[in-house]
Amino acid sequence: MSIYRLNWPDLDAAIRPGLESVQAHQLDLAGHRALRLDRVSGDHPPDWADTLNEMTGLPFDQAVRSASALLLVDLGDASFAISFGHGRHLLDRYAWERDFGLRVALRTLSPRRVAEVTRTALDTGARLDLTCVPAGAGVREFGIEQHTDLVKHIGGHADSLDLGWTGGRGGRVRLDGRDALKIRLTPDPAGLVRDLRAIQAAAESEPVPDLAFMEGIRPLTGGSRLRTAEDALAARIAAPPDGGRTGDPVGVSLPVELLGADVTGLTVLFQGRTEQVESVDLLLIRRLLAPVRLDQRYAALREATVLATVDGQTVPAETSLGQWLVADLTIDGERYVFQQGRFYVLTDSYRQALRKEVERLMAQPIGWTLPPWPVGMSERDYNEKEAGGRGFVCLDRGLVTSRVHPQGIEVCDLVSPDNQLICVKRAGRSAALSHLFGQAIVAAEAIVQGDETWSGLLDRLPEPRRAAMPRRPDFVFGIQLTKGS
Repeated sequence: MSIYRLNWPDLDAAIRPGLESVQAHQLDLAGHRALRLDRVSGDHPPDWADTLNEMTGLPFDQAVRSASALLLVDLGDASFAISFGHGRHLLDRYAWERDFGLRVALRTLSPRRVAEVTRTALDTGARLDLTCVPAGAGVREFGIEQHTDLVKHIGGHADSLDLGWTGGRGGRVRLDGRDALKIRLTPDPAGLVRDLRAIQAAAESEPVPDLAFMEGIRPLTGGSRLRTAEDALAARIAAPPDGGRTGDPVGVSLPVELLGADVTGLTVLFQGRTEQVESVDLLLIRRLLAPVRLDQRYAALREATVLATVDGQTVPAETSLGQWLVADLTIDGERYVFQQGRFYVLTDSYRQALRKEVERLMAQPIGWTLPPWPVGMSERDYNEKEAGGRGFVCLDRGLVTSRVHPQGIEVCDLVSPDNQLICVKRAGRSAALSHLFGQAIVAAEAIVQGDETWSGLLDRLPEPRRAAMPRRPDFVFGIQLTKGS
């Protein structure tokens, strides 16, 4: 079941308007007002029946029926909605608090028993990455970039959340946090109320220190900066695409709540009009907003609705049109990123701190040199030649496996005489450098957080070199920027 914390105490106001075939029950839940909604669909063929009939020429005569329910509870200082089946779609989309489940998870999960992380990079690509380690692993093994990755979901085992059904035995609670908190609850009314109180207390506590960095990027919630960002986004949407000359800072992405859903149809509700569409893209958004006055454009984007028909659900999933839009804007020297319907500000302080750290690293002396890279020699031949003497060890193409990286990763290409890990690359284009730096980041995080990768690295070294290898070795980049020596 999934728990949502409501934005207002009025339970009736949290219900999605216009619902049909819903039975409502007013309840007293251990002394607290509660409202239960039940919805059962009539018998109907599955969404894929027509396609199967056409493929085979035989009728599919079986019918399906789906059920969902929603339990809303007013505790006085907080109100919650508990979803059963697809009951979430019985809620008004503005009724619940965004990232509530994520907030609870970051305050209760064991940082050594994280099982899943979904994150997105703060750019117009807005790629959603899901990393899953069912047995659990250290949070740093997931390779989350503190300043540029926006964590939208995290799951694992909680050590500090005392729920009634656990019998006081910690570490048994498995939870997933995003907008909702997916968790097992005590079924009896008094126990359920106690569990909700415990979850509410956890939400208002301090985050687990090793997980707190995931809250470093927070959305704007009001003030002049938010209004400035909204105006800038409205103006940028109105501007025509630049044909790729400088890169259009506006794009589209899938709302995170539809991640993994089998969407079979999309309907856009915009200012009283209804339009069936095959996809939501930038051309559609610009076309819809073109007749709207510039000062009303952001509000129209936010209020427009996209209904997604999902296979197996009788109630369409409802999202704002704004949740499909992504933008990367520079306003008065500051970078604003719009994703999932909210603005985030990336200040210049991070870039300044990063520049100082790079300058410090570049100033450090190295007690050895790599030989010139002859014209026409491959990277593999260069590394093997270098490993032939002068105290270097070649690990090129030697993969090290772990639970997080079952297919294996290449930790480095060479190990220096001083036990530094060297990543070698001929870089005629920036993409090659990006690959090189990414290799080092993944390897460094795996070594620091995982004993498996560390042990695998030692196994690939000659026996006399293993004892001298530091637990946190330095990485050095060997880059040939031009063709030739």
